[in-house]
Amino acid sequence: MVVKWKYCNGFLLVRVARQGVAGGRGNDKSMLAVIKTGGKQYKVSPGQKIKIEKLEIPENQEVIFDNVLLVEKDGKVEIGTPVAKNVKVIGKVLKQGKGDKIIVFKYKSKKRYKVKRGHRQLFTEVEIVEIK
Repeated sequence: MVVKWKYCNGFLLVRVARQGVAGGRGNDKSMLAVIKTGGKQYKVSPGQKIKIEKLEIPENQEVIFDNVLLVEKDGKVEIGTPVAKNVKVIGKVLKQGKGDKIIVFKYKSKKRYKVKRGHRQLFTEVEIVEIK
């Protein structure tokens, strides 16, 4: 089975196709999952590196994601309601850091009002080790 999805108006639309059907991937045995962390959803597969919202976990430590919304493993798809049961995604924290600086500038003409503020979002870079 092949899973295709896209976001539409903030919702995750999922389409499941059988192997051998147009658009299928054949005998590809890849694994992937959709996890939820930091209020966002991420499509991940083993070996992939992702930047997520800041986690209070030191570098080179293991992190376990329990909020797994969808899993494709060996051609079988499990869609959670709302989370898949007995499925975990294990990752390794590579580094903690700050994103690029964003400048917020507010200005009102003829009123002598201007405010300039900067922001750097904290992030955690995680490498996905395995999907159980």
